[in-house]
Amino acid sequence: MAVENKWVNANAEAGRRGPSSALSGGKKVTVLGNFEIAAADSNLSVYKLARIPANAIPVPQECYVYADAAVDASDVDFGFYTNGPLGPQGADAIEVDKDILADGLDIASGEPITAGLDMLTTVAIDAIGDKVWELLGKTVDNKAESYILAMTANVAGGAAGTVAYKFTYILTD
Repeated sequence: MAVENKWVNANAEAGRRGPSSALSGGKKVTVLGNFEIAAADSNLSVYKLARIPANAIPVPQECYVYADAAVDASDVDFGFYTNGPLGPQGADAIEVDKDILADGLDIASGEPITAGLDMLTTVAIDAIGDKVWELLGKTVDNKAESYILAMTANVAGGAAGTVAYKFTYILTD
């Protein structure tokens, strides 16, 4: 006879409604794109990639960054920003946590489409399945509706090149 026979989700075990992503899945969404880093881009440049809903759950092994061999950025981070006073398209996005997803990735030697670097390297195993607002340490009361996924080039490098990204998340209730 089995030693344990229980739900791993506490809400389900108690007979309550649990998060749909943990019990029955959710809608999978992928944001995919590319952009150019200019040779004149300076260190600490921020590249806003996409607006991600606060209730999105990043999917491990499905969030990658790619770069051609011309890119010379040897230290990039992936994390989240919010809108500054200029609104959704404003240049003054406010940092929430610039390296909550990845810290210090080196894309200077190029990362081909067949390889890529995992964009979720700093997400702890016990945070797998957490929503963006939970990863950021926010609460239901102080979370934003969405966050800006961004790459921060701590060391931009000084060479022009193309960077591409794929960010997949589960949209939940």
